[in-house]
Amino acid sequence: MKRLEAFKKAGVFLMAGVIACTSLPVNAEGADMETAGETAEAGTEDAGENQEAEAPQIPEVTPLEGEKTETASGVLEKISRDVVVEEENKGQVEFIVYTPAGIRPVGPGTPVIMVYGDSAVTVRDVESVLESSGLDDIAKEENCSIVFVNPVGDTWGEADAEAYLYSLVDIFSEDTGSGTGKNAAGDKLIGTSQRIYVIAEGKGADFTAQYLAKETMKKFFVFTDFHYVPAGIMLFNPSVQEASCSIGMPAVIGGGSTELVGAFKEMNSTDAEEPVDKGTLYTNSGARLKNFMAADVSSEGFDKDIIRSGWDNVLSKVRRQLSGIAEESYELLPVYDYTEYGIQVNIETADINGKPMEWYEYIPEDIDMSAEGSVPLVFTFHGGGNHAEYQAIASEWPLVGKENGFMVVAVNQHVERTAEEIVELLKILENNYPAIDKTRVYASGFSMGSIKSFELGLQYPELFAGIAPMDASGVQLPEMKDSIIPVYYLAGIDDGLPVFPHQAGFGHEDELTETGEVEADFLIQRLFEMNKIEYPGYDAKADPVWGMEFTETIEKATANPVHTITENYMTSQDGNTYTVFATMSNQAHAVLAGSSYAAWDFLKQFSRNEDGSITVSE
Repeated sequence: MKRLEAFKKAGVFLMAGVIACTSLPVNAEGADMETAGETAEAGTEDAGENQEAEAPQIPEVTPLEGEKTETASGVLEKISRDVVVEEENKGQVEFIVYTPAGIRPVGPGTPVIMVYGDSAVTVRDVESVLESSGLDDIAKEENCSIVFVNPVGDTWGEADAEAYLYSLVDIFSEDTGSGTGKNAAGDKLIGTSQRIYVIAEGKGADFTAQYLAKETMKKFFVFTDFHYVPAGIMLFNPSVQEASCSIGMPAVIGGGSTELVGAFKEMNSTDAEEPVDKGTLYTNSGARLKNFMAADVSSEGFDKDIIRSGWDNVLSKVRRQLSGIAEESYELLPVYDYTEYGIQVNIETADINGKPMEWYEYIPEDIDMSAEGSVPLVFTFHGGGNHAEYQAIASEWPLVGKENGFMVVAVNQHVERTAEEIVELLKILENNYPAIDKTRVYASGFSMGSIKSFELGLQYPELFAGIAPMDASGVQLPEMKDSIIPVYYLAGIDDGLPVFPHQAGFGHEDELTETGEVEADFLIQRLFEMNKIEYPGYDAKADPVWGMEFTETIEKATANPVHTITENYMTSQDGNTYTVFATMSNQAHAVLAGSSYAAWDFLKQFSRNEDGSITVSE
């Protein structure tokens, strides 16, 4: 309990054997702020008396207020923090934060851009660098702040590496924001640990290559590691000759030595090259995001044209996500601009029950939206504390829609809305787009979005042809509906939240044996009742994860070989299979695109008829 209270104090919550926090979290997504605290409490009880007594080292939360300077395009704020390592004060680090006026951060999709100069900078220096380097334009485009970091001492060193780690916990949050560039409480900047980018010059570039561009960039808090490896770096005029990162490091080097260029080519295993504006892009044909750009510079300082080319060709395209417990799952993943893929993106709002609801529409440009009743619709719902745009990027549902000719809608902040209100949104969409095929409407979601998908399928089965909930199941069961609901439920095998029937809290009012096995899981019972399957009860001998025997089990590969999906099929009384329980190997509590493709492969065969019956296509 001591550790749980420490987590809550710092805004940290247990999920999937790793940690997420309302400060900048480890790279697993969608921790549910309404449920994760309970899971953390359960997890601490399992950790043992010795760990229970340990004093956690977590930064005190300090209001993020400093000396402010208004500029023509935004605000500069000077913030200072003490750097304390093992109870020893290593000195004070100073940040000068630029936040453009009118930005709209999206929490888990917002970059963290940190700048390390050749030496310490003043507010006046930062004003000049922002404009001359073009970083102010990038901040506006990305809806993010830019943090200029000054050294703890006279120059960069080990204390600054600690300051880097400490500051990411202390001053950043994945909160969706208050519209000011900070979180709702006003004590954190908005940014995600998946998109940390470091831009540095001179001695700052040497420091970045030696200390920050490492797979070891993590910090231990309480009983696990927070990972803060940059998704990419940009170095100008470094003097170091060597660098190494075993998990790859997308990079842009301007003015580096032949030896340093070779080191980055080697760490990214590049095997091809092509000319780009202001330099040469080295690529890895087997890992498309392990890119490295070498550029020539003719002067000291930051080069505006190289920054723009390097950002567009390398850094802006990649994020880094810890999706499981193996090092191989510390993945470089795309940051999608779906318009580049021929997908129209609309951000819409409507007043529903007296409150505005926001949603994102993703419509493939090559489908005929004039043909009435011809286009399937898939809803995707984000995890608690998350954002619709991130859910669309991480799940890749819009790409699945592009490949298969359907429209996707991601609802923002749906946790605050009821299933009934989502149905009201469905009516608005059907009115706005007569092309929507009312017989082929589906719902999917992650974590709290999984629960929303369950709610829609259980409460309104007559409106949905199928649901694909992912990684959560704590559903309050509504009144029984005598209607089949096709369901594809998938959870990560290494998820630390209660997502399986042998874990307390999986369903509503679970009863547990002394060994922790579920005697009666009401959610599974309800699904089996609706889909006309006899519920056998939980039996660990039949299957240690699901506790039952299945009609058929199939293994499926995903784009990343470290993740394999195991699909377990249950046949209903009519001989059709409407129910799949699936697991993904080496998956923590994280949104992974492979689950979306697998879910659609199953759901696409179902349509809902006007009389409420289900048609199964070949």
